[in-house]
Amino acid sequence: MDSVSKYLYTIGGWNLEYLNSVHRIAIDASTGDLVGEWLTMPNLQQERSDHACALVQYVRENTWETGLMVAGGYKSNGAWTNTVEFFNFQTGAWVPQAFFPALKNGRHYHGLTTLGLIPTVFGGWNNGSLNSIEQLDYCTKNKGDWTTPKWVESQDWLSVAREHFASARVPNDFYTNCAEGLEEE
Repeated sequence: MDSVSKYLYTIGGWNLEYLNSVHRIAIDASTGDLVGEWLTMPNLQQERSDHACALVQYVRENTWETGLMVAGGYKSNGAWTNTVEFFNFQTGAWVPQAFFPALKNGRHYHGLTTLGLIPTVFGGWNNGSLNSIEQLDYCTKNKGDWTTPKWVESQDWLSVAREHFASARVPNDFYTNCAEGLEEE
């Protein structure tokens, strides 16, 4: 089992103190049942709560890497954080924070997803509800270097500033998968 679709992860959070612990448990692909015991994974580099996470793929040194991206949140010294961390499934380790640049705006209570292959952070709170959208640009040549990613604020904004919200990314084939076998006989 080496795919995120086969595990449930808990990452950071709050339990009377800020947490940097990461745990995972296997999921039986045929039943959806949890299997075995919770395993302790390498800790986040920064304790945080109220952050956002997403499954992300990106190219680093001409190699596709897949893992969990953790962005923003609230940190133990009482401030919104703009740091980004990435857990690489292939290596089982966190990529050094220096690879992923900081978000333009520290934020918590926000969303994180991918649009195509582009990690996208949206909404949240930083001295008020945010309607901004930031996207990780690692495809544009930056100061003569193709490999230096940077967060860019999108020209599009959320229609309403918001925090403490839920979001869901629906796969393109969701309806097809759900509709199979539901035809009347």
